[in-house]
Amino acid sequence: MENVDVKFCFWAPMGGPMVTGSKFPQRTYANFEANKKYCQIGDEVGFDYELMPARTYTSHGWSEVIEANTTVAAFLQHTKRIKLLAAMHPGLWHPGVAAKMGATMDIMGGGGRWGLNITSGWFKQEFTGFGEPWLEHEERYRRSEEFIRCLKALWTEDDFTFRGDFYRFVNAGLRPQPLTKPTPPIFQGGNSESAMRMAARVSDWLFINGNNLEKTKKVVDTVKAYAREESREGAVRCGVNCQIICRKTEHEARKHYDELLAHADWEGMKAFEQQTRQAGASSPQGHGMWADSKGADFLQANDGFKPDMIGTKEQIAEKIQAYHAIGVDLILIAVTHYEEDLEQFGREVIPLVRQMPSLRAQNASETVLSSDRRRRDLKMGDGGTLPAPPRDPSAPVHAPAPAVLLGVNGRRVAAQSGRGRAADSVRTGAGRAARGASRALSLDPRGGGRVGRRDRSRDRRDVRASAHLRLGQRRRGIARSAGAAALASRDEYPRPRARRGDRYGADARRRPDDRDDGRRVFRQRRHRRPPTR
Repeated sequence: MENVDVKFCFWAPMGGPMVTGSKFPQRTYANFEANKKYCQIGDEVGFDYELMPARTYTSHGWSEVIEANTTVAAFLQHTKRIKLLAAMHPGLWHPGVAAKMGATMDIMGGGGRWGLNITSGWFKQEFTGFGEPWLEHEERYRRSEEFIRCLKALWTEDDFTFRGDFYRFVNAGLRPQPLTKPTPPIFQGGNSESAMRMAARVSDWLFINGNNLEKTKKVVDTVKAYAREESREGAVRCGVNCQIICRKTEHEARKHYDELLAHADWEGMKAFEQQTRQAGASSPQGHGMWADSKGADFLQANDGFKPDMIGTKEQIAEKIQAYHAIGVDLILIAVTHYEEDLEQFGREVIPLVRQMPSLRAQNASETVLSSDRRRRDLKMGDGGTLPAPPRDPSAPVHAPAPAVLLGVNGRRVAAQSGRGRAADSVRTGAGRAARGASRALSLDPRGGGRVGRRDRSRDRRDVRASAHLRLGQRRRGIARSAGAAALASRDEYPRPRARRGDRYGADARRRPDDRDDGRRVFRQRRHRRPPTR
């Protein structure tokens, strides 16, 4: 049986203590010399990675922050084995400059010791404070994806020409290119739908905020499914954030957590919570990083206490084994007292975890069996029908029992036969759900034959009208996203001039009106008609 093969990474406390929501004294320091020492400890005791966070503005418990990329370049000269990751915000950096810096640092480390963590951004002031536009959630991830595509092209092509929504290149090339082939690893953060889709298309690793096993598994499985759709199966791996409290007894560990919570800075955590609403909660789906976090969850900035890595070394090792079993390949940790706790974790917990048997194959087989059993029991199909539930004997004979539909995405949708409404079925897709619902509504759920033609026609009209309404809402959302991208690049490139015969007329003049939602509306100059004789 294979052992647990999980990577270990730790946060660099470049702004101070990692438990930012507590005023409890923590022996963790933000200056350069202290961080160099922490990096050397991690290098000696067996950590695979260290992550340098990107903070340009001091906030939320950090009074001063050193810069990530320059720090990585320095630490590469003071370590031998550990891989160093520098975080970077697209929008504050140009991909051409980032690619050149990355290639240089990869060479400085001898190849394979440098990586980049792309963070799309959640702290609005970091962008507006430097005069950069603050894009909406979906647009930030579109920009990040384009940023990564440009990086990889610059690292692998000799003559790169590109015209995108956010960046443009003309016959660009880099010399020298990175030693790591095909490219240095690209990490990214995010739990939202956009983040998972982006990771499946272009990234090598996805950092996930801390959460329990069930919710973490849902994100991991979703990312891997999206990667299969993009023909990148096995190319994307996931890491989860954890705050570690390891002590000789569980009682000591829990007591230390209680001390941190007793000194909680509730006012500071509330301010941080308000700022994170620009993250996952602002996505169209309303879920993602910090979307379901509240109260004491903000004691550590990235939901580090949710995985509950509190206890003895054996208890923590067993929990890491469980996270590896559900598909997690990297544990990103932070500790309270960096010099002592980091060394203890590396010398006691990491070797223990790597000696434990992997439960991933067993978990995968159980998942397949449960999935097959569910399909067999539910008879899942595209627009199929489940057996109708038993009818209440006390119900009137003329009131048919409701049918239960399975939509194209596997969601259960209730629909009434006869004169009932089936508009809710459009949640499973516009066209196919309408057809599936129409077919199901044409049958009497009690098995008594078909319902009347007039009732069936009315139900079809209801379903299709609702489907078209949803389709219109989707199109408007796409138009708003495109408008926001145009607004973001407004000052970088010349505006197109109207051409003869185009939709705006021969003498049309495009004058953008900047709206709050990022749209650009073009007005057409009106001309007087010549007087008629």
